[in-house]
Amino acid sequence: MQIKNALLQKDVLWRKAFFLLFLTAISLQGMLSAQVDLVNKSSTRQDSAFLFNGVRNNVVLTGLPDLKDVKLVSRRSDISLPYNADGYHVRPRVTGTDTLVVFKKGKRLFTKCFYLIETADPQVAIGAYLSGPLSTGQIIANKALRVAMPGYLHGGCIVIETFQVNFVSNKMEDYNKYWNISGSIIPDQIISLIRKLIPGDKMILENIIASCSSCRSRKLRDVTIVIK
Repeated sequence: MQIKNALLQKDVLWRKAFFLLFLTAISLQGMLSAQVDLVNKSSTRQDSAFLFNGVRNNVVLTGLPDLKDVKLVSRRSDISLPYNADGYHVRPRVTGTDTLVVFKKGKRLFTKCFYLIETADPQVAIGAYLSGPLSTGQIIANKALRVAMPGYLHGGCIVIETFQVNFVSNKMEDYNKYWNISGSIIPDQIISLIRKLIPGDKMILENIIASCSSCRSRKLRDVTIVIK
């Protein structure tokens, strides 16, 4: 009888130990899932759940130290694999919503819903300036044109190929008012003309053609700069 009771007690202890191990495993899995997140590093608002349609989004997986056997799956976005220094390159194909699912060793680990939105229209900036009026000194100090896309951090991947400069000034000879420029840098010959501009004159950038590695060339909106 004593042997039977001892065996029963031992069996109960094993059951309790197994149950505690099971609860611990569930708790650890819950804690791990709570720490895991997907963050779009291409957005200026990285605390929000937005992906930009038609362009590359660098989505970083956080809270998971071991990335072996980890896979990211989506139904409405193209994902470059494997995971690299920039995270996953996620390129949505449509607008609306998409759910990104993280799998580890074939098991679902984490899901997150993202809103798929259009990027704002590309804007041409002179250095750090998206709008004017600007002084001649500000233009000369920032003679490299760049492309900015509000909200999207990788607008710089769009490169200006060619543009035209049109000066509106009564102090300038007509033959100096129209110039075709290759590249994105205002050349020294144009800089020397900018130095002659006075307040109220205008410098118009037009027929701006830009492209990127994954998109075809397109024309951007004209930019009118009033000299202050």
